[in-house]
Amino acid sequence: MASPKEGAPTAPQLSLAKTLLKAFIIPLIVLGFYLAAPRWADSKIRAAFTKQIEETPKLSAAERSRRAERLSQIDFAAVANDPRAREEPLRKAIDSAGVGGQFRRLKLAQSLSYALLAILTAAILAILALNSRARRSRDDLIRSYRVGWRLASAAAIVQVLLLTPLLTYGLFEFTVLLADRYYPQVLLAVGLGGIFAIVASIKILLKRVPLTFDQPMSREVSPEDAPELWAAVRASADRLQTTPPDHIIVGMDLNFYVTELGVKHGLGTAEGKTLFLSYPLLRQLSEPEIVAIIGHELGHFIGDDTRLTREFAPMRRKVAETFTLLASNPLVGWTSLQFLSLFAWTFGKTEQEASRARELLADQKAAALTSPAIAARALVKFHAMTEAFSRGLSKAVETTDVGAASLETALSHQLPSEREFWSQLFEERLPHPLDSHPKLSVRLAALGIELTPEQAQTITQEQVPNAFGVWFQGRESIFQALLDKTNRVVKAMRERAQVETADYATDAGRELLDRRFPPRSWRRKPAKPWFLMIVLSLLAGGCGALMIFVFHEIVPWFFCGLGIAILLACARITWIRHCNGQLSLNATGISYTGWTRPLLFSAVKSMTVQTYNGETSLILHLKEKADSIWKAPMPIRTKAVSITVMRLGAPPMEIANTVFQYLTRQFKFDPAEINTDTN
Repeated sequence: MASPKEGAPTAPQLSLAKTLLKAFIIPLIVLGFYLAAPRWADSKIRAAFTKQIEETPKLSAAERSRRAERLSQIDFAAVANDPRAREEPLRKAIDSAGVGGQFRRLKLAQSLSYALLAILTAAILAILALNSRARRSRDDLIRSYRVGWRLASAAAIVQVLLLTPLLTYGLFEFTVLLADRYYPQVLLAVGLGGIFAIVASIKILLKRVPLTFDQPMSREVSPEDAPELWAAVRASADRLQTTPPDHIIVGMDLNFYVTELGVKHGLGTAEGKTLFLSYPLLRQLSEPEIVAIIGHELGHFIGDDTRLTREFAPMRRKVAETFTLLASNPLVGWTSLQFLSLFAWTFGKTEQEASRARELLADQKAAALTSPAIAARALVKFHAMTEAFSRGLSKAVETTDVGAASLETALSHQLPSEREFWSQLFEERLPHPLDSHPKLSVRLAALGIELTPEQAQTITQEQVPNAFGVWFQGRESIFQALLDKTNRVVKAMRERAQVETADYATDAGRELLDRRFPPRSWRRKPAKPWFLMIVLSLLAGGCGALMIFVFHEIVPWFFCGLGIAILLACARITWIRHCNGQLSLNATGISYTGWTRPLLFSAVKSMTVQTYNGETSLILHLKEKADSIWKAPMPIRTKAVSITVMRLGAPPMEIANTVFQYLTRQFKFDPAEINTDTN
């Protein structure tokens, strides 16, 4: 019914005005600054000249007034930027003061800001024109979408390339105009961050997306495995005058789809045209109903749908993956993400209209292959059982009796009885990334079928021979490994749910938690913080030397001694806390040799990770204020405990992730617990 992960990001649920504002907000702010900065600099220069005039004793009051009046009429920015200016002496004066160069740099930055806005505006207008053209035909949709994405990506790259130097220089000019000085450390940090943003954004935008689907909970069935199924599929393809699929995969996903991209399953990778069938639904729907669904899917191989499946789906997936990567790196890709959102907003409706039209045409193929009534029954059951399966799966996870039977009967046993569910069923859409399928009511109307909520409920509760029994009679064993793997996954999910509520005070809870969260430790390298001690001692000595030889007439000896004492005290505290430091972790809490007591996870509200000046630290936020946990503590109560995870013999983020998993009781399954050859 829907191809997994093939959808492009849904168009933003915002008005065009809001989407445009978010995409252009930073370039507009940058341009606004560079428009205001010359006036700001001009007013500062005028103020300086005015003060000089007022402080010149030789000038009379009338002369001062005359010069001030003439000064108010001079546009210093225009003088600096016009090489043919009549105010040549004044131009030379402001050039010698370095102000002329400042005005010219601001003018250049202003021009680049205008150029950036012009490029973005031209790109948006071109994308709008391409979207209008895309509505003509599917060929135009494929061609326009491809060109539009390339254009949007290029504009996003140009944006980050221009914004980085503009923001860095803008920060420099802002601090100079505000405080008559600049801060090299801040500029260096912003510049390096900008370079990182450029590299990371370009890497994301140009990243190749692997065009394969992962379906580990599935297996391919050959004509020898299921001759009746293959015969039904080939007969359906012949009647619809299309080619049959090269591969048929049966898996545990509650979905049906066709694709021409690679599909990784439990036995390998299927390349070419592939039909995916849902194992749970094969055991619930009748043979004619499954044939109707197969006809729907094969309908996507007819006519232009083949090109859309082969060419358009990979492009949509590339867009979706790019959005995901940019969204996961907001500090790097925020500006690019907002601009590309305009692309998604523009093409979103066109994509959905084309996809909805495809689905309705595919429904007609299903009806032609079987009948409108059977196609409608298949649609109703699919929609209803999707919700039933999710409810049944959660029930299976909660129970101790987790097996193949509990999953196979979940669909029929968990169908809700409340009328509200059946009334809303006709307005629900199928759960997939693009959400482009029409509502069930629209699809039924297109088939010429009218059903009441009561009739829909009756259809799903009818007992009919299922397609699985017809096509796999006597060959159920080929799915035994898949069912065993499914059972192991469900069992692992149940254990994960049990871990979340396990009580360490009980024997069962202790055994479970210690097994999933065994003790871990990381020892500090080097064991003794000699380097830091030497640095602090040198700082203390340097302070003493400065006080004695440079500032001895300004700073009293008392403050000199106090500064040295503070540095030496810091060195002593550092030694006490971090000598032979070791960070230890278990199921109940975290401890460090520099602490007076372990920190129990039950006292921790949340955890954050902070990196500053190359130091990565864990910050454990407490539920309530507590006395300092450190040795040689400060006489304060705090709501957070911070500890650096550098120099602990493992990558800092690896340690941080491990601590977070222990804190939140999240564990990774050992592949050996779940994965076996599905044969």
